[in-house]
Order: sequence, then C-alpha cells, then structure tokens
Amino acid sequence: LAEREFEKASEMLERENLHEKIEICRREIRKYNAKDLVKRAKKLARDGNPRSALACFEEAYDVLKEDWILKKIERLKDLALGLDKTREARDAEASGQYLKAARLYEQVFINDKKEDLILKQAACFIKAEDYEKAVSALERIPLKGPRQWYEYGFSLARTGKYCQCLKAWEKISSQDERFVEQKALVCDLLASDLYDRFGREKDLGKVYIEGKYLIDSGYERAGLLDLMKQCALSWIETLWKEERYETILGLFADYSMSDMDAAMLQLRARVSFKFAEQSGDRMEDLAMFWLSAVFSEDLEGVSRERKEDEGKSEKTKERQQNGAAS
Repeated sequence: LAEREFEKASEMLERENLHEKIEICRREIRKYNAKDLVKRAKKLARDGNPRSALACFEEAYDVLKEDWILKKIERLKDLALGLDKTREARDAEASGQYLKAARLYEQVFINDKKEDLILKQAACFIKAEDYEKAVSALERIPLKGPRQWYEYGFSLARTGKYCQCLKAWEKISSQDERFVEQKALVCDLLASDLYDRFGREKDLGKVYIEGKYLIDSGYERAGLLDLMKQCALSWIETLWKEERYETILGLFADYSMSDMDAAMLQLRARVSFKFAEQSGDRMEDLAMFWLSAVFSEDLEGVSRERKEDEGKSEKTKERQQNGAAS
C-alpha cells in the first residue's frame, strides 16, 4: 500500500514538472514571436506604414514590457494622428477652406514641427488673406529659395511693413518685370508711409532709418531728402536727452563740412565734445569741428555786420535821394 502511494506521489511530481516545463516553453515562444513582431514593426515604420507598425509594437509590448517599445508606440500614435490631420488639412485646402486647413496644419506640427507643414500653413493664411499669421508662420523657420522669400516679403507688405518687405526681397535676384514693378510700388508705399509717420510717430529714429535705407537703395522722390534731414534733427533732440552722442555722430556721417551751415557746425562740435567727454575717444573730431564752429560763428558775425552796414547805407542813400527830390 505504501509503495503504491509512493508511486502515485512520484507520478504527481513528474506531472507538475512537466507542466512547469511546458509553461516555460510557451513563454519563450511568446518572447520569440514578440521579438519577431518588433523586427516586422521596424520594417513597416521604415516603409512608411505607421499604423501597421503601431499594431505590431503594441502586440509585442504586451509580452516584452520594454520601455523603449512604449515610447515607440507613443511616437507612432502621434505620427498616425498627424497623418490623419494632414489628410484633413489637404482636403480642406482643396475645397477652399484655407483657415480650417491652416488650423489643421497647426495641430500637426505641434507634435512634429516639419518645415514643409509650416510652409503649407503659411500658404493657406496667404490665400485666406490673413497676412499677419502668414508672417508669424514663416518666421518660425529658416527661409530658403526665392519663393519663400517672396511670400514672406509679400505678407510683410500687406501688413504695412514695407521696409522689411524690401529687405526680404533683397534675397531674390530675379529681374522679372512684374517683380520689379512690385518692388517699385512698395518703395512708393514706403515713401508715403514715411511722410505720414513723420507727423504722428514718436519714434522718429525708426522713420529716419527706414528713410535712409530707401534713399540709399537709389529711390528718388521730391522732398524725401529734406524730410529725412528734418527727421534727423528732430531725432537728435531725443538722442541728446538720452546722451546717445555716438548715434548722433553717425547721423552727421553723410554731411561734409561744406554741407553744414554755422548752426550745424556748432551742433556737431557740441556733440563731439560730449562724446569725447563721455568716452575719451575721437579727440581729433572735437578739435576739427570745434575750431570750424568757432571760425564759422565769427565769419557769420562778420557777414551779419556787413549786411547790417549795407542796409544802413541803403537807407541813407534813400533819405538823400528823397531830400534831393523835395
């Protein structure tokens, strides 16, 4: 009886060991299949099939529980969602719903900031005539090629930023007749804008800088040069209060001594003195313009006295002539 019991116990132990070995084999098979799924998923992802790759990775993760697979799954989910949104955006764009398309492109590159998607979004904003948003979109990426620079400049012009438009279009070497005409039109718009802003804008420095850029580019318009001189003089008052003497000296760079009257020479000398006092630099300018201002003031005084004498002489002659006539 005892022997039979021992035999039964022995059979039970062997059966349990067998079940354990079977379970080990099953686990190893699942791991092997999961690793095979990972290989297949990687190949599918390379071939541009993210949804199938996602399914394989998810099935493999259930077995392997490895963190890198979970990160891959999250990335593929974002990619799959991006593909859906991109398809919706293209459909919206094709149907003329440009603002909707732009919003959908925005949702795509929140997760994946691809330059081509940003360019598509900007193009939709331009078609929808929302030029400020087009400018914002294009400023997110490095622009390449004439088309991108043209669209950026065009959008800037439509938002009233004419000087920035012209600077952007400097990147385009085309001499296409229509493009040349557009640049000329933007130059005219900038000139008119400068006249308008001179009377109302507090920051005349910006007005002067843009006007100087326009003049230096070869643009000519009656009165524009005189306007910029007035603008510079008005700006100098602000710069003087802010003790920005070096900037003021830069404004005199376009004037030779022969172009300056006595008042300008005196102002130039005072600025040179203040800058030398502030920085200890450009002492030769101080000496040259200070002496010029002094002599100019003396000569102006002599000239004034001569004119006064001539006036007195003329009046005397008139009195004499009137006396003789009577």
